[in-house]
Parts: sequence; C-alpha cells; structure tokens
Amino acid sequence: MKKLVFVLLFFSFGTLSNVWAQNGAIPKYREKVEITVPKEKFRLYLLIGQSNMAGRGIVEPQDTVGNPRILRLNRQGDWEIAKDPLHFDKATAGVGPGLAFAREMLSEDDDMVIGLIPCAAGGSSIDMWKAGMYWSQTQSYPYDDALARTKLALKHGTLTGILWHQGEADSSPAKVAVYKSKLETLVAALRREFNAPSVPFIAGELPDYRTNEELLNQVFHDAGKDIPYFAVVSAKGFTALPDGIHLDSRSQREFGKRYAEKMKDFITDDDHPAIIITTQPTANTAVMQGCITGSLSVEASVTEGATLTYQWYAKTTNSNMGGTIVSGATGASFAIPAPLWAGTYYYFCEVRATGATSVRSGVATVTVSQQPVTVVETSDAPLARAYPNPTDGTVTLQFEATGKYVVSISDMTGKILHIQTVNNQTVRMDLSNYPAAVYMLTIDDGKRKNTMRIIRNYHIS
Repeated sequence: MKKLVFVLLFFSFGTLSNVWAQNGAIPKYREKVEITVPKEKFRLYLLIGQSNMAGRGIVEPQDTVGNPRILRLNRQGDWEIAKDPLHFDKATAGVGPGLAFAREMLSEDDDMVIGLIPCAAGGSSIDMWKAGMYWSQTQSYPYDDALARTKLALKHGTLTGILWHQGEADSSPAKVAVYKSKLETLVAALRREFNAPSVPFIAGELPDYRTNEELLNQVFHDAGKDIPYFAVVSAKGFTALPDGIHLDSRSQREFGKRYAEKMKDFITDDDHPAIIITTQPTANTAVMQGCITGSLSVEASVTEGATLTYQWYAKTTNSNMGGTIVSGATGASFAIPAPLWAGTYYYFCEVRATGATSVRSGVATVTVSQQPVTVVETSDAPLARAYPNPTDGTVTLQFEATGKYVVSISDMTGKILHIQTVNNQTVRMDLSNYPAAVYMLTIDDGKRKNTMRIIRNYHIS
C-alpha cells in the first residue's frame, strides 16, 4: 500500500510540475490605483487574440516587478499596477507580450501612463471575435467583453493601439482562404465601436515552428496593404514551451518589444504636425429620394500651425478603407448628393496636412428611402392619374373625362414653375429639364382641385 501511495504522489507531481512552476512567481498581491493623469496622457492598449497573446510563458521574478506608470484593467474592471500574468482567461495564463510592450513604450514620454486592457481568449478562432459569440473554453464572449472593458477604460484614457495575436486556430488552408476578409471586418468593427478610425492595429505573425504558419503570415502582410494604420510584427526566431504550441517567456518578452517598435512608427514625432479629428461625421443619416438635403461634416485640429485639407470618399460597403474620391468634395462639410436613388451609401473624409500622417474619419451611412406617392385630395375623387411616378422626364396625365383643366407644377416652396390649360383626356407633361426633386402637380377643373406629388429622377452614371 505504501508503494502505491508513493507512485500516485510521484505521478501527481510529474503532471502538475509545470503548473506549480507557473504559480511559483505569480504575485499574490495586486495594488489598485486611482487614475489622476489627464485622459490624453493615459494611453490605452487593447490586447486581443488567443493564448499566445494571453501568454503561457512561465512567470519569473522579472515579470512581477511593477511600475506605477504601467497599469492593467483587472477582471473586476479596476486599475492596478501591471504584473504578469496580465490575463485571466485560463488558469495557465502566464507571460505574454503585453508587459514587455508597455515597458518599451514607456520610454516615449516621461509624463505618459500606459493602461493595458487584457482581453485575449485562449483557443479562440477569429469567428469567436464577433458580436454575440460565446467561447466555451474561457466561458466568455471575447468580442463583447473586449468592447465593454475598453469602453470602461475609455472613461479615463485614450485608446492608442490594438495588439492582435491570433491564428493558430485558423491555420488550415481552408480557414486561411477566408481569414483576410474576416480580419478586415474585425478591424473595421472595432474602430467603429470605439470611434477611432485611425487607431493602429498591429498583428503578430505565427511563430515559424508552427505548421502552415507561412500561409497565415502572408495573409497578415497582404492585409497590411489594404487596411490603413495596420502593421505586422515578425515572429522569426522564437522558441516554444515543451507543448510545441505556446511561446516561452524569452520569446514573449522579445515579441512585446517588437510590437512596441511597430507601434512607435505610428506615434507622431513632436516636431511634426499631428491631426486629431475632434468631431466625427454623423454616423447615420436618413433622407428621402427626390428631396435630399443636408450635409456631412467633420471637425479636426492640427498642431504646429499646419493647414488642414479634406477629401471625401464614397464606398459601397461600410468601411473607410479604399473608396472612390468624390469630385469637388474637398471641404470639412460635404453636401449629400441630391440625385441619389433609394439605397444605402457610405462616405468618409480623409484629413491631411503637410508633414503629418493623414487621418480618416469614421464612416457616415446615408440611407435613402423612396418617396411615397401621396395624393392630397381637395375633391371627392381624383381628377386624373399620373404615371410613371417617379419619372425620368415625362409624366402622362390620364383624366377621368374630356374637359377643360388647368394644370400647374410648383416646387416644394410653392413657387409655380409651369401652368397650362388642357382640353384633352390624355396629356404628357415634360419634366426632363427639371432638376431631380419632388414637385407638386395641381389639377383644377373649376369645381374640384387635386394636388399630388411628382418625383423627378435621373439616372446616375
């Protein structure tokens, strides 16, 4: 019996030794702090992805040395001095790239405080990084939780960057083939949620000891050609823990430094102008086809006394990547085009200044509804039927009977644009020279009067 007990104890020690080694240096106490610096000096970085962002490296004493200028948002939503492990997605959380990243970034500004927002979820695929998706391994909603925690952090600071490391769960050829579009959707969604269209998004490569890593790493680099304010961090030369999956502590610390070097490329030097969009265009605007009015506008400021210029772009999708230049739309305000057909349109503005990195606004969605054809009756029955309505130029009036009618066309202000007397039962009204708009057509037979709306459209090439 004693021999059996010894064997069981030895077995238990052998299987748990890595966990015990992890627990050996994990700090037992965390020091909460109050935020006293201005929001612009409290720079927030969102850490998202799967286990190699959360970190599984063995925690060593150097990883538990805190700095009052490097904080983390803990599980309860309180700020505390950051020490590894930053994450809490699983019990095996250890050293990731976040703390080394923050230490390297701290040298950029003596007055700066860094706030790390750990939200990675071990084992999660990119499909889990969408609204409403539940990940059973971490018993969490990765995307929704990241939004909620970041918006909580934004009460005190300014979102300065997003760090992403994910892909081990999506490295098969079939998943790689659709990864880029999913990544573009994720980046756009996060920027839209945080009203930060130019916040840098930095993705880390998969380490080269992984199977198929070169396939997904190429996707990251291809994405960098199409997604603005996007960079990729090399994972060359890294080594794994004995599991062959997770980066060891040395590699994670180096990874954090490499993330920081890429992030620094996006931080404008104090000697150069910096553009800040202070007011984004209205996110959603609804207008009526044929009587479109209103405009979209953006407000921005720039340092160093530089001069701002603007260029508006149109898109067929909800994104501020790519786009078609809107001719003549080079001011802070942009009049919504009057001749739009019913549908949904997307616009954004790129703000520029000499010597500064240009900044793109959030996307403004314009929804155009079809104008309902309404008849305003001042008689018991309509005197005529008008068709087609809307029209590209000509409207046919079919009267109820042959007789004498006075027909007038006026604009929406009541100004009469045309008037004529009609003696036929059918007559064609030519509106081809009228601009696209809604007009009021009035028919009067001396005893009764009808007024109806006529929509004048023209096709957009």
